[in-house]
Amino acid sequence: MIELRTDQAVAFLWSDPDGLLPASLTAQLLDRSGGVLASGSVTLPTGSTTVHGQHAAYFDVISAAGFSVGDSIRVVSQGVTYVRELARIEPHGGQFGFYLKSDLPVDVDAGDPVVDLTARITFAAVSATPGDGYQIKITATNAGGTVVHAYLGAAVVRWSWQRCSAENVADVLAAVYQDERSGAFCGSVADRVNAKIEHALDATGRRPWLYSGASNLFSEVIQAGIRYVLADHGIAPTGDLVSLLREMRFAFDDSLRVIVAGLREYDDNDDGQTEQGQQMLYSIPTVR
Repeated sequence: MIELRTDQAVAFLWSDPDGLLPASLTAQLLDRSGGVLASGSVTLPTGSTTVHGQHAAYFDVISAAGFSVGDSIRVVSQGVTYVRELARIEPHGGQFGFYLKSDLPVDVDAGDPVVDLTARITFAAVSATPGDGYQIKITATNAGGTVVHAYLGAAVVRWSWQRCSAENVADVLAAVYQDERSGAFCGSVADRVNAKIEHALDATGRRPWLYSGASNLFSEVIQAGIRYVLADHGIAPTGDLVSLLREMRFAFDDSLRVIVAGLREYDDNDDGQTEQGQQMLYSIPTVR
């Protein structure tokens, strides 16, 4: 879900999962009836290089110009196209080491082409009724004339809710487990925590972006969610992992239930004003 603000510009990344390299791209915000409300500005990907050599955990490329950590890249080796997320870039003696979020099934060869696929899309402050049910239509065309259409769910929001970040995950890893993981790993954990919060709130009829952006109500939920997702990755205190997962899931659900049980800092009727000193009873089903 892309959340577009009514008071400021919002930028996000998009790439074709099948590896289309866009030579042109348009992004349009559609209302609930399919009408065009706004068009986004687009920065096309520019990164293009070749493989210098394969190593155990990474491969070297000739140049890293136009590439950024978190971008989707396309590697063509022995006639097969692979699309992967770029997890880290490191200078290595005149070349640049590309570390991928997930490994390739083959070793690449010197001279194999590598291109960046990730476009950056920005929407200015949106003049539209806040709420969900909107769509962003993306039309991408490559140099050969192949066209790809993509539709992303969108909401117009007044506030950005307090999300879990990769830095939050790194802090828990360091403070609780005395561990350190890559930025790509921490970002993946943060995405899962945010998805869990969104889905749990959706099940109650609430939306996370209706909570005041200045609120820190989600702090405890985020902390519990990080421990829960890390445990699912096998990073947990010693003991029975199945029992630990259950306890951490209950802790996450209990933390979220505290937020859902009240209306503090929540815009219940979507009028731009948070409710104070009121309570409504909601439930999040759990099985013990």
